[in-house]
Amino acid sequence: MKLKITLMKSPIACQPKQKATVKAIKDASLSGEAVWSSSDVSIASIEYQGLIAVVTAASAGECTVTVSLGGERSEFVVVVGKE
Repeated sequence: MKLKITLMKSPIACQPKQKATVKAIKDASLSGEAVWSSSDVSIASIEYQGLIAVVTAASAGECTVTVSLGGERSEFVVVVGKE
């Protein structure tokens, strides 16, 4: 895999308003800018700079966070519990 995300555990489980920092590791052959996205920003939003992203839980539910770079992509699940 040329692009992967390092996680202590998957899925990431958190409560609303909690934040988690994640990092993507890329193969040297990949170039370009990493783009992070959430499948549902009402559950978890993403702020990122390069290969590091901060996931902020917003409301209860489950969504997928994806990072794309140089035609490769990697993803993980975020599960947000009820307050």
